[in-house]
Amino acid sequence: RATRWENCRFDQLPGTFILKRTNTWVGSNPTSIEFESRYEMPHGGVRLKTWQFRFEDWARFLGWFVSEGCTFVEKRKHGRHRVTTAQKPGPKLDAIKALLDRMGIVYLSAPDGGRARGVTFSINAIGEHLAKHCGRGAANKRIPRYILEATPPIMEAFLETYNLGDGSFSNTGTRTYMSTSRLLIDDVQEMLVKLGRAGKISQGHAKGTTFVVGGRSVVRGTDGYTIYERMKPADSDIIRRKVVKVPYKGLVYCVSTPHRTIMVRRKGCAMWSGNSDKTVIALRYHRWIAPLQKHPGKSTPDGRTAAALVMRSYQ
Repeated sequence: RATRWENCRFDQLPGTFILKRTNTWVGSNPTSIEFESRYEMPHGGVRLKTWQFRFEDWARFLGWFVSEGCTFVEKRKHGRHRVTTAQKPGPKLDAIKALLDRMGIVYLSAPDGGRARGVTFSINAIGEHLAKHCGRGAANKRIPRYILEATPPIMEAFLETYNLGDGSFSNTGTRTYMSTSRLLIDDVQEMLVKLGRAGKISQGHAKGTTFVVGGRSVVRGTDGYTIYERMKPADSDIIRRKVVKVPYKGLVYCVSTPHRTIMVRRKGCAMWSGNSDKTVIALRYHRWIAPLQKHPGKSTPDGRTAAALVMRSYQ
């Protein structure tokens, strides 16, 4: 059994081999994050207020917010940014309240038909930040880039609360994360790759299908996605004779990186692949193409790879 990873051409691979799907990640982040709100006073003057949170607490809050929250501007004169996190009464709502108490955020119960179904607070600086870095609307949710670049403990803190808000956990050690935002699911998969655990994306409920909530039928306006996480490292054992070629028509780009590897994805599975650091050039006239010429480390005059130009001739 091999003890090291290496790039290898497919026609030179042995009968069985392992495909690397995971990674190790260091990352970086501050120990705290600070927000400052500026309020215009009715009789003149400005009042400044500052909030400072432990970065791990902020990551946990983001997990709850991205899975269950929203932010909007109140529809009134000088309306403030309101941040709401929905959750029915129970242990999860208690955990959200305990987190906000620890962070020093004053909140109110979010009413829903006369019942408390979550918490809400108004802090302009936080509302603006969430709208900018987490997106507006369920289908546009995403994870802030600074969380994706953070250390593993911060990512784990985020995933823990995100899973509680919009996921599940099985006794076999598998966690799932669900969302109607493909951007968000892609971000979760990137995070799992960095944490050294494989994650596979699959499409769930399709746009246009119906479901029943509160006794009424509702038509889904977006597709739903699920990503499955295996808690243990999950590189893939491959049998070469079972690998099949898939016909493809379209542009092909050769990506070159310093380490000669890139992260690719097919059918929801992400894995590491060797990349091409050679440009392929071929003369063509209409549908006739001359033999291919390989040139290491070069590109075509317009910056595209020659492989893309060759494939274009078939369209």
